[in-house]
This record gives sequence, structure tokens and C-alpha cells, in this order.
Amino acid sequence: MSMTQTNMPRPDDDRQTHRQLVDLVELTTYQLHRNKLITGSAAVEIGVVGFLTGAVIFDMLFPMPVALRVITWGLFWCVLLATLIYGVIWPTIRRPKPAEVALRMERTIGGMHNRLLTLLDLESRPADDPPKPVFVHRLIQQTRQKLTGYRIEHVADPTRMRRAVMIVAATLIVVMAMTLLSWDRLPTAMMRLMMPTANIPPVTWLQIQAPGDMEVLHGDPAMIVGQITRGQTDAMTLHLRDAEGVWTHYPMQPDTTPGPPGSDGAFMFRVNQVTSPFTYYLSAGRTWTPTYRISAVPRPLIEHVKLAIELPAYMKLSQRRTVSEDATLVEAPVGSTIHVESQVTGDVMRGELLLFEPQAVTEHQVVDTETVWFEDELPADATPQGRWRWSTARAYSGVRSFAFGWDREAFGFSTRLYPLTTPGDAHVFVYVWLDAQQPPNRLTLWWRTEDRRYGLTWGRRAGVTLDSKDRLEYAGPMPDVGRWVRLEAPVQKLTGARRAFKFEGMDYEIDTGRVTLDRPGFFERDERDVDTVKLTPTGRSSMGYLADRGVWTGQIPVAKDVHYSLRFYNTLDNASQARQPIPIKAVADAAPSVVIERPARDVVLPKADPMPIIARAFDDYGIAKLGIQVSARKDDFYTVRWLGSYDQPLTMRLLTTGLDPAAEKLRPGTAVFYRMVVEDRKGQAAYSEAYRLALAAEQEQSTEGVSEQPADLSQLEQMINDLMKLPLDLAEQAGDLLKALPEHMQGESGEQARREMTHPDGTPMTDDEIRQMFEKMDRQLSEQQRQQVDELNRQLDQQQYDAEQLARQLAEAAEQSRQSPQSGPREAEALQNMADRAKELAKQLDLPVKSQGDAGQLERVARAPLNESEQQQVGQMQQQMQRLRESRQNLAADPQKAQQQNEHVIAQQRGQQAASDLDTLRRELDQRQNANQQLREQVQQQQQADESTEPMTDQQKVQTQQQRSELADAAEQQMQADRKLLGEPASPPDDNTNEGAESSLDDVAQQLGEDAEKLGQTNQQATEARGEVGELLQQMSGQSPSDQRDTTSQTTQQSETQQMQQMLDSPRMKKLLAMAERVKGQADDSSQGGSPEGKSQGQTTAQSGQMGKTPEQPGGGGGGSDFSEGDNAGMLSDLVNDPQQRAALHRLPPNLRQPLLQGMQERGPEGYQPLIDAYYRQLTQEAAP
Repeated sequence: MSMTQTNMPRPDDDRQTHRQLVDLVELTTYQLHRNKLITGSAAVEIGVVGFLTGAVIFDMLFPMPVALRVITWGLFWCVLLATLIYGVIWPTIRRPKPAEVALRMERTIGGMHNRLLTLLDLESRPADDPPKPVFVHRLIQQTRQKLTGYRIEHVADPTRMRRAVMIVAATLIVVMAMTLLSWDRLPTAMMRLMMPTANIPPVTWLQIQAPGDMEVLHGDPAMIVGQITRGQTDAMTLHLRDAEGVWTHYPMQPDTTPGPPGSDGAFMFRVNQVTSPFTYYLSAGRTWTPTYRISAVPRPLIEHVKLAIELPAYMKLSQRRTVSEDATLVEAPVGSTIHVESQVTGDVMRGELLLFEPQAVTEHQVVDTETVWFEDELPADATPQGRWRWSTARAYSGVRSFAFGWDREAFGFSTRLYPLTTPGDAHVFVYVWLDAQQPPNRLTLWWRTEDRRYGLTWGRRAGVTLDSKDRLEYAGPMPDVGRWVRLEAPVQKLTGARRAFKFEGMDYEIDTGRVTLDRPGFFERDERDVDTVKLTPTGRSSMGYLADRGVWTGQIPVAKDVHYSLRFYNTLDNASQARQPIPIKAVADAAPSVVIERPARDVVLPKADPMPIIARAFDDYGIAKLGIQVSARKDDFYTVRWLGSYDQPLTMRLLTTGLDPAAEKLRPGTAVFYRMVVEDRKGQAAYSEAYRLALAAEQEQSTEGVSEQPADLSQLEQMINDLMKLPLDLAEQAGDLLKALPEHMQGESGEQARREMTHPDGTPMTDDEIRQMFEKMDRQLSEQQRQQVDELNRQLDQQQYDAEQLARQLAEAAEQSRQSPQSGPREAEALQNMADRAKELAKQLDLPVKSQGDAGQLERVARAPLNESEQQQVGQMQQQMQRLRESRQNLAADPQKAQQQNEHVIAQQRGQQAASDLDTLRRELDQRQNANQQLREQVQQQQQADESTEPMTDQQKVQTQQQRSELADAAEQQMQADRKLLGEPASPPDDNTNEGAESSLDDVAQQLGEDAEKLGQTNQQATEARGEVGELLQQMSGQSPSDQRDTTSQTTQQSETQQMQQMLDSPRMKKLLAMAERVKGQADDSSQGGSPEGKSQGQTTAQSGQMGKTPEQPGGGGGGSDFSEGDNAGMLSDLVNDPQQRAALHRLPPNLRQPLLQGMQERGPEGYQPLIDAYYRQLTQEAAP
């Protein structure tokens, strides 16, 4: 830029000129700064590219080791940082100042004498001190004149910048040329410099290529092939690093197959088994490949398979039925869906369900029956020849095999007592395993007789030394390596004759390598046709994966018989181990069945009273409805009166209903026919056998075919009322006479002690003590008191007689109710239970006494049950009789309610018996706790005496030792009895010697303490159980203080019955009642002097608290009773109650199932019943599909 000469301006012109001069300085400053930045950037690029180019060329010519590459990498960054800081960063930070640029401009022009600097200073001069205008005008004019002809290039010379740019361009051209010429090597060399520690092979003319990352099935071999893509080499090495980081180097074998054009073939190495991941690289010459990874991909492993059957929708069973994992057959109704869930481990990419259709075919099979000469041990008399070497490294079967030693020396054995016999048409064999790394080229086996050898050789033919009598046959090539293979040959080929041989030994030879042998012998081959089932694949479906549960799922629709299996695949598409297909049997929904259990025969009623009917229905998947049909003709049934429709799908239901002759308009001499109807959820119906209900005419009332009337309950109720009329002052009179007894036997609190005759400490009194006590009391009685004793004994006799008569009448009534079709449901059972209770009461009034004469009568009064509990028992019987009578009255209006009332009575009776048994158990436990406490105190006293330091004579020592022994024996007997009561196994006898008596007493004390704790816990449990039973009994009898309910409520009775049944059937209660049964069994043994086996079955049942066990309480409506499959109603034989036999029963055709169930209700005489049960079991097994 140049400045032209102008005339003297005005002040405004001076300011404009002044501004132009300042802009000129700033423009020069900018241009100068730009040139420096461009030049510095070019210097950075020239330095970096030049350094890299030189280093790359050097590394390509002379491959640098890691250390030198690290130094070069460091120098590169030093050059980069130095040029970057000096050429770019510093000029950017240190920009030229205008004053400095102005000074450079003045030096360039010359003769300026700081005029330009002075003009710049005027910019920063304060406004309150302005320069003189004349001075400013002259300074501007002179500076302008001096700058005439000035150009920016005079200060900001671009020449250096242009040179730097040209050098950069030339450098880039050189780099591009090198890239074009060495495009395959330059990037590698550059990466070696930029990543100096990375395992990057150098750039050489020789190039090798590895297979890269590999995935191999876990346990399979891996073949690593190094391909030569350029150049040639004589050797290649494989470098393997295992999971622990240890490197191992293996020479690779050259591949003789030709490689691609321009290459010199390849090298190979076989990894026999990949069981864990490892890394590898290949090296040859001065180069190597990058590091790659070989991963062991596991085969999918099926851990668990769960099946659940979703039943057809019409069955209304939403809950799926699980199938056992061990099931070998799955049965499902047609229309079901089987849901499959499988838990699979390993690498799993996909899964599928495979379906097969079974087809019966005849196959020609070849069966080899092997006979082994020896395994794991040589024959007993065998003499080894050479070095016989057993090995446990691997075995085909057993635990050992045999192999050659390191010297490959031949070996064998001889035997005479146990020759190796073989038929003439058999094949000799031996199992062999050839080592994969060192396989032999030849294997020869010899069989020796007394005068010659017979041999077979595999592999190379030459190299076997033969004698003149040796016979050697070639058997074939060597088998596969790395697995067990059976080598075999016909005996005829071995010996040249088709006859039996007896060999006296064997020899084994190889030429080199390693081989393991096992299980020599012979086999006989049999060919025959076999009928079998062939599975033909019919379809497959994919399984889905549920990530939240970690399972694979699939579905199988059930339409016909099929087999199914599962298969899963990993990323290499390797399948899981094949699973045996499991058959699925498509089962048709069988029709239901129904039987009338009571009366199950034609009935002729003497009066038009209601007749209860008890029917039981069965179905394999649930009963929908139950009803009854009534008709005047046996083959003419139309309308069904449905008595119950059920939402809960139970497979067995009990229905209690009734037929009222009055409601059916029966007149004397007329009859109707009735049958039960059942319908399942599929709509299939079934009918019971039709029975005839007739009303006897007046002239037929006394004929044999007319049914008996049920027992007269009012008469029984009157007898119970009479039994309740025992004078209330009887107990008071007896109490006045018993004041002479010890204090602990007086009053209500001493009731137990008086009846059981015990001391204050709870120990039982002896017979002599009892006799002496009552003889002394008898001598103290006045004449009036003796008369009172006689009167009390007379009343006790009357009470006992009344109780016995009541028991007899109740038993007869129970039998009459069993025979009468008009008795209420389970009425006979309730009456029999009351008969047992009355018999027990009579037994309590007939206690054996130890005294004689008047003293014996006094003892009987003292021990007689005169407290309120016995009166309560009679009162409970009275209440139960009233409920039975109410049940019979309800029979016509509501048979279901009548049955529930009777079941309520039976449950109450069971509870009363259980309460009595628990009281007996508690008394026994109290006595045993007291006895245990006394024994522990005696043991403690004996131990304290043993610790005494006073000297003893020999006689005292003997006496002390005898006392210890007797005390230990007594404690052992007590502990054995306690453990027997608790149901625990008896402890073995103690074999301690006399010297160990002290330690024996310590053990006895410890064991007594443990037993005391167990007795206390059991007593606590019995007390709690007794309280629960008593509270529920109060509710059932309407005597609970907090009870505000209606005692006649049907729902309440049903709930109470269920609660009592569940309580008595609980494991805790069963255990306690079993203890009570053992207590009473011991009491019977002591009273009868023998075994309790003579007791009747009814007595045993009552004593065990299992009196009249009832089925699960019905929960359905409409006059029906519902039971689960586990129902133990007591109205069917054991055949129906057993689940497996019940399942077989359900599968029977209706025409066989109905008479079977019908006949099971006709209970024959006791002696013939086992034959009947056996017959029906056999019938079921033969008829079931």
C-alpha cells in the first residue's frame, strides 16, 4: 500500500489520515502473525511426517525390537510437542504488539525518527492534555510523506511461508507414493510405531495368516492351520497360552497339500481336546501373526424338564397338573395341552420340540453275547510272562486296563486251571485304545495252546517273528485312535478250524507307540427278527426362552399317542445329547359311574317312613351333577331330579338323599323303582342299577322279605335317663366314710390318688399297704357306717348292672340299625360307640380290690368313680341320643342334615375318647416324671457319697459298688420304659466295667436329665392338646361360656365336625394318642397278666382314639356330600381307597366297574372276606387296560 501527496487538510482530514496510518500498522500486524502461524504449522507437519517416514522406513528395513520402538515412540512425541509448541502454540499466545510492528516498519523505511510510534502514542494520550494541532498536523504530514511507497510485504515477507507450504506438499507426495508402493506394509509399520508394546509382527516379505479367533465344541479337537500368503519358510511355530497365562511352544507340521497361487503351502497343528479357552499366535522367520483366541463352546446340557398338563377347557380345571420328572409315560386326556419347561446350561442359541409317531415294525437284529475271560485281574493261577502292567488311567469297563511299558516289550500270561475256552463258531475280541499322539503301526495278539500259537495282526504286515508252528493271520488295518474300539475276528480265521478251542495263554506285541487293552474274550452272534416300535419324526416346533425365569418353554397339543424329545443347539449348531423320547398317551375322557352303597338292594318297607339313600359317584376328571330318577316301571325312567351341581371338580362324591314313600304316593302293596344318575363335565351320563322300593301290604307285614324297623331310640334314651338318676348324695355318703383316708386321698383333689392308691409323692402303694390301710379303716367304722358301706356297694352293683344292660341294648340297637334300610346315615356307628362307652363305664364300676371281706367293700367304695366326670359321660350320652333322634326326624325333610348330625355325634364321641386317653397319658407322664426325679436325686446322692474322702473297708467298697450297679440298673430300666412310651428306640446296653461305674453314673444322670426334659415337653403337648379337645367338645355340646350360636345350625355343626376330624387326624395328636394306647396296653398287660392281643377290634379302636373315624366333611350343596380323592369314608373296601388301584378302577369299562363297586358293598361273613377282596383285586388287574 502507498501513500500519495495531498494538500494541507483541515482538522477533520488530519483525523482521517491519522486513522489510516493506525490501520496500516494493524493490518501489518495481522499479516505478520498469520505468516508465522502458517509457517509453524508447516514445520509441525514436516517434522512429524518426516520423523515418521524415516522411522517407518528404518523399521521396514531393520525391524526394531520393542525397546527401540518405545524410544522411537517417545522421540516422536518429543518432536511433535516441540514443533507444536514452537511453531503453533507460542505464536498463538505471543501475538506481535502494534508498537513492535511500527518500529519494524520504521526500520524498514528509514529516516522515520519514531514518527509512527509518536502517532500511536497520540491514541493513548489523555483527553485533558491534547497536543497542539499544528504539531499534530505537521507530524501526520511528515509520517505520511515518509510512508509513501510502503508495502506490507516489506515487513511480513511471505517467502518463508511459501517455502514451508511447498515442503509440506512435497512431503505429502512422498508419503502418498510410499503408501501406493507399500500399501500392504506401511500401515503395519505405522501401527508398530504407534503401539510399540503391542504384539504386532514386523513388515517382512514373508507373510503368514492364522485362522483367527476360533470357537470349538468343548472337548473336541481344534486344527490350527498357518497359511503362507507370501514368501517361503521351512518352519512355523505355534505359541499357546493357557488360562493360567503360561506360554507353550509347539512346532507345526507342514501340510503337503498345495496352497493358493503364489504361496508355499501351509503348516498344521492339532489340539487334541479343547476344554478351556486359550490364546495363540503363529511365528515364522522374523514375523508372526497377531494373537487370537480359541474358545471352548460347551454343548447344551439339559438339567431339568418339567411337564404340566393343561386340561381341556370343558373340564373347568384351570390349575395345571404337574408330571413327575422321573415319569416314563405321560397320560393326558385328548384335547389337553402339555406345557414343557426345560432348564438348560451351557451355550444355548435355540431349542426345539421333536415329535415322533410310534409304529410297530419287525426288525432283523444281530445280538452279540460277550463272554469275558478276565477283567481287572488275571485268572487265579495265571503266570505273567514279561512285564504285565495294569493301568487305572482309563478302562473300557471295570476299574483297570493293561498296557505296554515304556520299552514296548511284549508280554503275556499262561494258565492251566482256567483255560480260555471258545466255541468254534464264536469270535475272539479285545478292546483297545490307541494313543492319538503316539499310535502304533502294528498290533499282534497271540493265543497259545500246548504246542503252538495262533495270532492275529492289525496294521503293518511285516516285522513279526514267526516260529515254524506259529499261525498268523492278517486281521485288518489299525483302528481309529483316541477311543475304545473292539478288535474282533472269527475263531475259524484265527485257528483255521471251525471247532472249540482251549487256549492256555495270550501274548501281546506292538512295534512302537502306545496302546491300552481291556476285556479280552469271545462273543457269539445271534441273528433274529424282533418286534419293536419304530419312531417316525412327525414334526418339530421351536421353543421360546423366558429370560426372567431362565427356562425354555414349548407346548405339545394332545390329539393322539406320540413320543416327544427335546434338542438344543449352541452357537456352533452342535446339538445337546440325545434324549430318549418319552411316550405321551392320549387318554379318552371315560364316562362316569355311580353306585348305590345303601341300601343297595330291593327294599320292602313295613311303614311309610323315609328311607335314606347313600350313593357314591366316580369320574376320572370331575363330576358335574348328581341326581335320582324314580319311576313306576323299571325300564321306564324319564325325568331326572338333580340333587347337586358341583363347581369343584372332584373325582369322587358321596351323596346322601332319601325317598319318602308318602311323597312318592306309595300305598300298601305298591312299589316304585329308582336309580341314581351322574353326569361329568363332558356331558357323559351314567346310571346306577335300578332298585325297587315297595310298601308292604297289611297281610305282608310279618313276612320274611319285609325290612326290619330301626331301633327304638326313645327306649334307649329312657335307659340313659335312668342311669342318670343315681342318688346325688351317693358321693356325699361315700365322702363321709372316706374321712379316715390319708389327707392326700380326701376330697376332689385326691380323686386320682384314691383311685390309683398312691403315696403323697406319687409312688404307687403296694398290695400289702393297701390291704393294711383298709383293714385299719374297717376296724374304726361304726355299725351305722358299715350299713352305709353295704348300701353304697348295693347301689354300685345296681349302677354297674344298669350300665351293662345299657351297653347290651345299645349294641343290639346298633346291629338292628345296620340291618334296617330306614336307619339314619351312620346311625349304627354312633350307637356302637355309645355301647362301648357304656361298657367302659361298667368296667370302671367293677374295679378289682386288694382287701378281703368288709375291708374289700370299703376299698371298692373308696376307689369307685363317684366324681362328676362319670356323671358327665352319661350326660353326654344322653345329649348324643337326643341328636340321633333329631337326625331320624330330619331324615325325610333333609337327609343331608340328618347325616351331618350323625357325623357330628361321631366326631364328638371321638373327641371324648381322645380327651379320656389324653388324661390317661398325662397321669402316666406325671408318674414317670416323679420317678425320674427320684432317680436323679438318688444318683446325685450316690455321686456325693462317691466324692467322700473317708477311707472304706473292702466290704464297704463292695457294698458301694453293688449300690451303684443296682442304681444304674434301675435307671436303665426306667429310661428304657420311658423311651418305649415316647416311641423312641431303646438304647443299647451299657458295657461299662466296675472301674467305670463313676463315669457310668455321670452318663446316667445326663441321660435321666434328657429324658426328664422330653417327658416334660410331651406332658406339655398333651396338656395343650387336652385343652384344645376340651374346648372344642364344649362348643360341640353347647356348653362353652362364650358360645352364642344356634346349636342346631347345620353350618356350625359341619364346621365343628371338620375341626374335630382335622385335630384328631393331625400328626401331633396321632403321636400323643399312640402313646396313650401304649399306656393302656401296659395297664391291660398288668391286669390280665398277658398280651393284649385278646382284645376285640372294637375295643382297640375305641382305646386308640379312632372311634368311628369319619370321612372329610361334605362341602357341597343340593343334598350331596363332596370328598377328595384321599377320602377315607369307611364305606368302601381298601381297593377304592388305594390311589393306584382307584386309578385302575376308573379306567375299567362301565359294565365291569359297576358290578365291581356294587359287590364291594355286600360285605360277606368275616371268614370269607379275604377271599372276596382277593377276587376283586385280581378282577381289577385283569380288566384294567
